[in-house]
Amino acid sequence: MDMDAPKWKTLNSPFVSPCSGAAQLHDLLCANGEHSDIVLRKTKLFHSDLLKLDKQISPKQYAQLCFNATLSSGCAELAIKLGRQVLPSALGPWASGLIHAPDLGRALDFLISTTYRWSPLIDIQRRIENGNAHYLVYDAYGLLDDPLLKQFVMLSTFEAVRQSCEWLAGKNVCAQWQYTFEGSGEKLQWEAFSSLGELALFNQPYSAFSISEMLLAKPLNQSCSSIYHATQKKVLHEKSNSTGIVEIVRVKVNDSIQNIPSMEDIARSMSISTATLKRNLKQHNTSYQSIVDDCRAKTTYFLLNNKKMSEKEVAQHLNFYDVSNLRRAMKKWLVFG
Repeated sequence: MDMDAPKWKTLNSPFVSPCSGAAQLHDLLCANGEHSDIVLRKTKLFHSDLLKLDKQISPKQYAQLCFNATLSSGCAELAIKLGRQVLPSALGPWASGLIHAPDLGRALDFLISTTYRWSPLIDIQRRIENGNAHYLVYDAYGLLDDPLLKQFVMLSTFEAVRQSCEWLAGKNVCAQWQYTFEGSGEKLQWEAFSSLGELALFNQPYSAFSISEMLLAKPLNQSCSSIYHATQKKVLHEKSNSTGIVEIVRVKVNDSIQNIPSMEDIARSMSISTATLKRNLKQHNTSYQSIVDDCRAKTTYFLLNNKKMSEKEVAQHLNFYDVSNLRRAMKKWLVFG
C-alpha cells in the first residue's frame, strides 16, 4: 500500500460502481429509445463496462452520463425512475444496514454515510433547527455547474430517499416533507410536484429536504440494532477512503463557520502544501474562496429562513464586520451563485 497516496477521491478517481446509477440510467435511456452509443457519448465507457459488477468508473464519467440524460426528452421522469431503482441495490453488501435501521433518523444517517454508493455526485449534511431536521445537499466534486444537471441529480436523490423511507416506515411518513431546489426548474417542476408533492420549492438558495424532528424517532419494523451498528461501522471505514477533496474542505469550513480557517490551515490539517490544495481544487472547478463563499451563503440563508435570525444576528454569528458588510456579501452571492 502506498503510504503517500492521498486520503481522498477526486473527480477522476475510479471508485463508483455501475450499480450506483450508471447501469440503471443507461438502461432507462435505452428503454426510452436512445441508442447506447449516444447514451454513453463523452463518458469513455462502453456498454460492456456496465455489465461488469467489479468495474469502477469515476464521478466525472457518471456526471457526463447524467448530463447526457438531461438532453433526452422526459429527463425529469428519468430522474424519478432512477431514484426509484437505485436503492437498496446500490448499497451492495451494506444494504442490511438500511433495512435493519432501528428508527427513521438512523436510516437517514445511514443514507448520508453511503451517498458515495447510491448518489456519488453529492454529499449531505444534517442540521436541526426549530424542531425540524434539514438535510442540505452539496455538490461533492464540482461537477454540477449546469443548472439542469444539478436539478436532475437532486430530483433523483430526493426520490431515492423518499421511496426508501416510505418502504421502511410507511407511505404517509414523507407526506409533509419539504424539498428545496436551486434554480427555476422549468423542465422538472411538474414531475417534482407529482412525485414529491406540493412542498417541492424551486428558486431556493440551497438544495435540501426537511422533515419534522419528531419523525426521526419513528421505530422501523425490521429494526435490528446489532446488524445496523456492525454495518455502519464498516460503512464509515469505507467512506473514509471514498470522500472527495471538495467535501473534506467544505466540512472543515462548515465546522468552523464562525471562525473560518485559512487555506494554509486547511492544507496543514490535510498534510499537504497550500499549492497542492489549490491545484486540486482548481481541477474540481472550484477554489478555497468559492467553497468559503458557498458555505457562508448557505449558512446565512439557512439561518434567515429556518432559525428566523435577523440580518444583524447573522452578521454577528458569522463574524461579519457589520450588517452592511453582510448585505454586500449577499449581493455578491446572488451575482456569482
